[in-house]
Amino acid sequence: MLFNSIQFAIFMIVLLLVIELFRKNRLRLSLLVVASYFFYYADSGLLFVLLLFSSVLDFYIGRKIYENESLRKRKFFLILSVIGNLGVLAFFKYANFTIGVANDIGNLFGASPSLSALNIVLPVGISFFTFQTMSYTIDIYRRKLTPSNSFLKYALFVSFFPQLVAGPIVRASEFLPQLENRVTIVADNLKLGLTYISWGLVKKVIFADNLAPFVDSIFSDPTGLSSFHIILGTLAFGIQIYCDFSGYTDIAIGAARILGFRLPKNFNKPYFARNPSDFWSRWHISLSTWLRDYLYIPLGGNRKGKSRTVINLMITMLLGGLWHGAAWNFVIWGAYHGTLLVIHKWITGRFNIIKSRVVSIFITQYFIFLGWLIFRVGNFDHLMFAIKKFLFLDFFSAGVSEIIPFLLANKFAILLMITFIYLHVFSYKVHNIIYKVNSLKLSHWTVYVAFVLLLLFLFTPSLSQAFIYFQF
Repeated sequence: MLFNSIQFAIFMIVLLLVIELFRKNRLRLSLLVVASYFFYYADSGLLFVLLLFSSVLDFYIGRKIYENESLRKRKFFLILSVIGNLGVLAFFKYANFTIGVANDIGNLFGASPSLSALNIVLPVGISFFTFQTMSYTIDIYRRKLTPSNSFLKYALFVSFFPQLVAGPIVRASEFLPQLENRVTIVADNLKLGLTYISWGLVKKVIFADNLAPFVDSIFSDPTGLSSFHIILGTLAFGIQIYCDFSGYTDIAIGAARILGFRLPKNFNKPYFARNPSDFWSRWHISLSTWLRDYLYIPLGGNRKGKSRTVINLMITMLLGGLWHGAAWNFVIWGAYHGTLLVIHKWITGRFNIIKSRVVSIFITQYFIFLGWLIFRVGNFDHLMFAIKKFLFLDFFSAGVSEIIPFLLANKFAILLMITFIYLHVFSYKVHNIIYKVNSLKLSHWTVYVAFVLLLLFLFTPSLSQAFIYFQF
């Protein structure tokens, strides 16, 4: 069930109306769990049992970890939780990738293996709810969290539909305390939630979905294209993936707020990052902080010397890349970002060449968008060609007679890109723009909502696009 669909709008309206029919909070919580499972069933069918399995596994293991004083037993139950969660994730997401790698290695040594790919359907959002439940048991093991005494509340934490399939990755310490309050629909939350949703729909439907065909036309086969086309396509994809993913997050935050829940911020103007480390403090914040707290720091972080810090960064980012998908371009993308972080850490404190904020932003984004090229192009030959054109410019190979017709043929996509850049700069200068829109008088805010609806009516493409991060 896509957020940008009429079905989701009907789902939300019916859910809000039915919630108001119940007076007892336990019944309201139960309704939210049922609605969340229905929401997941609409996308993944009977695979919703994986959601139930993950919930039951970690709810009871969490209690076992908390009840045992023996460090040995606590570690045993934690390992059981990790194996259970990562085992399911590995089978559904990485089994066929592993089979392909095994076949490639066999071919390399002349063994000619013929392992057949398994007929596996990837459950939507499995990477998100797996990491979410793992953080629960890990925090209990670390004595940073007391386990929930209510399976109903824990099941809602795992399955809460706004962030279930594409995040943000919510931690139990952030969400479970909110369940102590009564689920109530109030006017202020409704207004702010709709403001978030409208903002997210504009990003997703108008920008991301309308840029998708332009991006596909370039990267379906970039061979033979000039640097002009490659760089323009890379810029378009960077805008597309940001609007698609942050648009989903805005809608998720808005839907949750309408129901009275607060989800964590997941984006903070990442295209104004001044260095690679700054970028990861702004992009997919819930994942980058999860990797930091549950992988990088446990590995030793930067506390065990420079060589170990480099190794820890590379392991973290390699696994972060692999988390995004079972394909070599995601592994390369993770290694690339790990390399950027290592280089930045090495030059920090040694050189202070770039003092201009604008220059540092442009240099950083050049390398960030090169990373998006790696992320987007799965075919290795196509990727090598595109990277070459991105790094070694040959603008003159595409003459004016070729460029102008290309721009005219794609004028709407070009206009969207220019508009996005303007709005992104504007929102960077005007802090908390969503809250500023929300603070408008009701009459002015109604005009804003009507304007957004008009834009959606005029510019919604005929072909609806699934959210990019659904595949992760």
